[in-house]
Amino acid sequence: MRGLKALLGVLLGATICSCLSPERVVVCDLPEAEWRDSVHLTYLNSDTTALHEVRIVLRLDNDCREDSLTLRLAAYSPDSLTASEYHRLLIERTRGAAPLQRIVEVPYRRGVQLQRTGAYHFVLTPTRPMKGVEAVGLKFMTE
Repeated sequence: MRGLKALLGVLLGATICSCLSPERVVVCDLPEAEWRDSVHLTYLNSDTTALHEVRIVLRLDNDCREDSLTLRLAAYSPDSLTASEYHRLLIERTRGAAPLQRIVEVPYRRGVQLQRTGAYHFVLTPTRPMKGVEAVGLKFMTE
């Protein structure tokens, strides 16, 4: 009985802490360090009242020499609504010695409210191949 109470306490604590996280990231690792094909991401939404700042996240290696990238971002809501647009990312170059890899976060939208619970699907497609991209994702930060 005491063990069951302890287990319930741990599960309750983990649930409460997971709900308090101000940011969530969905990322797809790329098989080669070159981004040329569409990346499919799924974000599971449970809070229909929160406002989010959404950022595009790239993990780059030393082969990335680009300072900008245009991509097509398509979003599909749980009730099958679709939105699509092109977005140009400006990638800040590093100065000094190049790191083995770096994470770049580019603001995409602020004040985003996901009004349905369930799975939101996002498809990010570059307009041209880009070397040095190891992973692509979206970061949702509660405002």
